[in-house]
Amino acid sequence: MNEPPFGFDYHVSDEQIATYSALPIHVRLAWVEETARLVYALSTPEVRARWAALRRGEPMPVPDEPT
Repeated sequence: MNEPPFGFDYHVSDEQIATYSALPIHVRLAWVEETARLVYALSTPEVRARWAALRRGEPMPVPDEPT
């Protein structure tokens, strides 16, 4: 198996997708909102600054490929 880009990879089964799809929309949206808050809370100030720049429509430089 090839090494995944940037060090991680995961798989979601058809069964997992079907289970998630069966949840009511308000539950799915709550999960998305909670996850977004968690990711923001765990992000560095540099990452938050890049997100803010993207919201302003500024272009982002492409990171160097890992060696």
